[in-house]
Amino acid sequence: MNMFNKQAMNPAYAGGAGAMQLAGVARSQWVGIDGHPNTFTASFNAPVPILRGGLGIHLVQDAIGPFSTTLLRGAYAFHIPIGTRGAKLHLGIAPGFYFKQLNTENFRAQDGMQNDPVLRDMQQRVLRSNSFDLGAGVYFQMPTERIRDGWEKMYIGFFADHLLEPDLDNFSPTGETRLSRSFQLMGGYRFGDGPISFMPNVYFRMTDSQRQVDLVGNLHVYPMVIGLGYRGLSNTSDVLAILGFHASTRLFAGYSYDYTLSALNIASSGSHELVVTYTFPQARRIYPPNLDVKHNPYVR
Repeated sequence: MNMFNKQAMNPAYAGGAGAMQLAGVARSQWVGIDGHPNTFTASFNAPVPILRGGLGIHLVQDAIGPFSTTLLRGAYAFHIPIGTRGAKLHLGIAPGFYFKQLNTENFRAQDGMQNDPVLRDMQQRVLRSNSFDLGAGVYFQMPTERIRDGWEKMYIGFFADHLLEPDLDNFSPTGETRLSRSFQLMGGYRFGDGPISFMPNVYFRMTDSQRQVDLVGNLHVYPMVIGLGYRGLSNTSDVLAILGFHASTRLFAGYSYDYTLSALNIASSGSHELVVTYTFPQARRIYPPNLDVKHNPYVR
């Protein structure tokens, strides 16, 4: 459900909602398989007019098998207005820190491998590696004709992550383990600006060893959102269903279920994801009553 959590997917989005925005996501993937991935993310972003853009912060806690990862990343996006319809181009940069941990306390070598010196040295240890990383992206957005806070007519973004390819030397006896660069592209277009609209979304991610593409179509019948989609990975694929609800014009909650199409479904009952977002009211300047100061630049 990355279309509801753009700050986490592309830090160049920072300030794109036009107001402070908070989002949280919890995902449990391939439930039923020992050590299956569990991910939690929290992000916050806000426009900062004095900086001609927006600021954001993003936290990720991820665990899969014996590996766990914590990411803390900041973001600054410079906004460039385009045209007279409110469209903007964002140029973003995202410095951050990765904290990775490998717990080998439960490792068991295969038969015949018990005397392997590398495995023997790694057993019963907790390996840790911390590294600085940097990402950069661009994001273009166009608001709807009938503006509902934070809703977009169209968006497209590109983000390059792990630009420094940080070294995780503590995880490898050869000292050659790195986070490879990844490239992400996302976009969507809304058909209809009223209470009923349809918005197809696409997300593509590429690394040295993996390709991922998500195709999701969301039908918005305010306040409900109903979506269907397909996720394709290099070695598996899923179909997914989304159900979301706008509790108000500012609070949104959504749930998605993924059904695995590959042989993984023999051991897995699927994947679950929950997203909650809240967009704070925009700050408005209040003028004293009965005083003609609103249009007086010296008083303002």
